Amino acid sequence: MLTIPFLALAAVFLQEDPSALPSPTIDSIDVGPSVVRLAHDDPEIAGLTDPHWTAGGDRPLKSAADPISMAIKAPDIASDNPVESSPVEPSKNSGSPALRESAESSVSREIEVEDEESVGNPISMAIKALGIASDNPVESSPVEFSKNSDPSASLELPESSASREIESGDHLPQAHEVTIREGDSLFLIFKRFGISDKDLALITEHDSLKKRFKRIRPGQNIILHIDDESRLQRMVYRTDPIHFLDIKRKGDGFDFEEVEETPDIVRASASGRIQSSFDAARLRAGLPPGATDQVEDILKWDMDFSRDLRPGDTFSLIYEKKMKDGKMIRGGFGPILAVEFINRGKAIRAVRYVDPQGFSGYFTPDGSGMQKAFLRSPVATARISSRFSHARRHPILHTIRPHKGVDYAAPRGTRVMAVGDGNVQFVGNKGNYGKTIILKHHSGYSTLYAHLSRYAKGIHAGARVSQGQPIGFIGSTGLSTGPHLHYEFRINGVHQDPLTIRLPSDAPVPKKYRKDFRAKTGAILTQLDIVSRPSVASSN
Repeated sequence: MLTIPFLALAAVFLQEDPSALPSPTIDSIDVGPSVVRLAHDDPEIAGLTDPHWTAGGDRPLKSAADPISMAIKAPDIASDNPVESSPVEPSKNSGSPALRESAESSVSREIEVEDEESVGNPISMAIKALGIASDNPVESSPVEFSKNSDPSASLELPESSASREIESGDHLPQAHEVTIREGDSLFLIFKRFGISDKDLALITEHDSLKKRFKRIRPGQNIILHIDDESRLQRMVYRTDPIHFLDIKRKGDGFDFEEVEETPDIVRASASGRIQSSFDAARLRAGLPPGATDQVEDILKWDMDFSRDLRPGDTFSLIYEKKMKDGKMIRGGFGPILAVEFINRGKAIRAVRYVDPQGFSGYFTPDGSGMQKAFLRSPVATARISSRFSHARRHPILHTIRPHKGVDYAAPRGTRVMAVGDGNVQFVGNKGNYGKTIILKHHSGYSTLYAHLSRYAKGIHAGARVSQGQPIGFIGSTGLSTGPHLHYEFRINGVHQDPLTIRLPSDAPVPKKYRKDFRAKTGAILTQLDIVSRPSVASSN
């Protein structure tokens, strides 16, 4: 600590050229109810180094104490009974013996000098003196001087820290992100943040919101915007990566809207090889569960995935996926743009095409419709227990006789579907067939379904049915060893093997769109060629 007679030191400083002093930055000081203003009648002292310096700039400098006077008055300000004093006007000849003698005889103040730089700044010395004199000095932001306005501008110190917080927005609603935990409810979440039951009631008075918040799940996010009075101003409840509820305070209640964000659409590819099942191969290729259903739906007219697959079969896909923040969203797989499946050495290809009218469908590379007039199988999941044959030993009669259909063994009650659009020609008991349905289709095609346990609702003679519609349920009525479906396929009354017959295509690409079809599908089919090469990795 260095003890220096303060007035003597100030007198020495004033001997120097004021313009040589550094441009000051003065920390304003709140010493209680009084506000200290720095100014002086002498323009050189009031302006410190240059009469054009200003102090923030909007009021003229008024009479007050200069830094030296402030240092002298500091003890009075700090006291319980302040004594008013007039400004001290130093002599222009500040280095005179009279001033030096006065300075030496005045009460000296001990000032802790941290470095030489602090000693050379009279403003800092004056402020430090005031800080020492105050029992509770208050820190405040520095006031920058600008050299661009009238020399009569005054320096007004900032207001209290509380008002600065309001001006800077510290009391605006604060956002709190909440991850919903196991056992959480909106009531418990509001309680943790001190939000009133009234706000909860105002939100849940909307029936749709009430139902939504009854179904909140762990892991979902809610963002609460709460003001300094613990009132909820806004709540954002994200239900999935691209959907959220935006709830905002409006008057005495709340308004809300459901917002859907647009995901990123990314094109991707995958390929794989069948070892045990398509679903297992799909998983190894990095495809989501939805891929299985989409592929089977596209190719269901050409192959039966429950019976036709063999180890070594391969598949390749070009598809789109919907992404948000670098991750595929739930349900974001598809549509499939192109697929190739090689089953028992036979390649089946399909490509998606959207015509100029906006209608979409899957077609072969030459434009024939993938959708056939008939499904390959009337049962979604079943085992083939007996195939089409001209000479088969009957399991009950033990005689050699033709088997003019295919038997599908499945649990009793398994659904049976119409393989194509048509009309019910017959429904009822038919000898050894038991409960039977016969459908008549277009162009001389007909199908038969036998050994049923019961018929589907609405199935009667003359009823119209559509492809894939349930018409009955598997049973073992008639001459049967167990629950199964006997299925026959006929063209103009002649029995055909349902597993090998070439099924007629339905609705190819219209001729007027053939050029557009080739332009839109050419690049996708080329990419499918690349992906389906044996050297290509299982997925990318």
